[in-house]
Parts: sequence; C-alpha cells; structure tokens
Amino acid sequence: MVARDLFFTHGFASASMRDIAAGIGLTQAAIYYHFTGKDEILFALVDAFTQSLHGILLRALHASGDPVEDLRRAVRAHILLSRTHFREIKLVTEDKKLLGPAYTERVRQRELSIYALYRERVAELIAAGLCRPLAPSVVVFNMLAMINFIFQWYRPDGQLQLEDIADQTVSLLTRGLLADPPAVATRSSKPPMRPPTLPRGDRK
Repeated sequence: MVARDLFFTHGFASASMRDIAAGIGLTQAAIYYHFTGKDEILFALVDAFTQSLHGILLRALHASGDPVEDLRRAVRAHILLSRTHFREIKLVTEDKKLLGPAYTERVRQRELSIYALYRERVAELIAAGLCRPLAPSVVVFNMLAMINFIFQWYRPDGQLQLEDIADQTVSLLTRGLLADPPAVATRSSKPPMRPPTLPRGDRK
C-alpha cells in the first residue's frame, strides 16, 4: 500500500524505489529482491485491482437471474468502487500508460476480461430483444468511459453522494439501452366506429 499511496500522491514518474523502501522500512536491495523495478510494482497493483474488479462484476452479473437487474447491479457496484479504491482507479485509468512494453499487453488482456463480461451480458440482452439493436462494442465502450470518468470529477466532500451518482448513471445508461416496451392498445388508439349503414328503403 505504501507504493500505491506514493504513486497516487507524487505520481508514478516522481516516486522512486528509494521512497518506497523508506516508506516500508526496508532497504532498496530488499525491494529489488522481490521486484525488478517500479514497473513491476505498478503492474502488480493494477493487476490485483483488475482481478478484484472482475470478481465483483462476475458475481453481480449473476446475482439474481434477472439479466437487466444484474447489469444494473454490476454497473452500480463498479461505480461505488470509487469510494473504496480511489487510488487504484487512478493508477488503472492514468498511470498504467507509463508501464513499459513488458507489462502493457498483460494489462490490456486484464482489461479485455472486464470488457468481455459486460459485452456478453449486453449481447444477451440484445439477442433477447430486451435492448435496442445496437452494436455491443459501442454500448460497452461508452459504458466503461462513463464509469471510469466519474473518478475524474467525483469528490467525497461534494454536493452529490456517490450512491446518487451511481443510481443516476445506471438510470441514464439503462434508459438509453433498453428496448421500448411493446405498445398496448387502448380505447383512444382504436379507430372511431362508423355508424351502421341503413338499407336503402329505410333512408330518409
């Protein structure tokens, strides 16, 4: 956690292995015994968070058996992580791009596993006629962009509570995604009745 906090506070580029060692109370040599450098430490933090997020979403997406409600549940849980894992989300959304090529592809594969969870559910909903006929990739990439961007502007001491932000974001996403319910015929929608035609002899 010392490395995480240093990366968050000072930035990955500015934090040094010496700072990490001092924060933990170890020598630099002891740190290098476990990690080859800052890149490996950052990757370990990003990887651990991404795996944890994958587990949270997987459980949420299969919580009730209602595919629409479980999608709402997953998005809400994802957003609420901004309260408890604010620092990790910053590392994942911003600092991961500073990783060297040895770790970039491994991070991308982890991120694809998150994308795949959402895409599979959205594709299921579209196939079942519960969602608008949209491209699942367009839906999921926009969904993830909205979720990840909340970290940029949410402030715990702001006017909006994170629960309210989560609820409103879920409502916004699902209202744009879900298919319109089938129209129900009402009396007002029926064509007006025509008067009966009288036989010629009865007409005046």
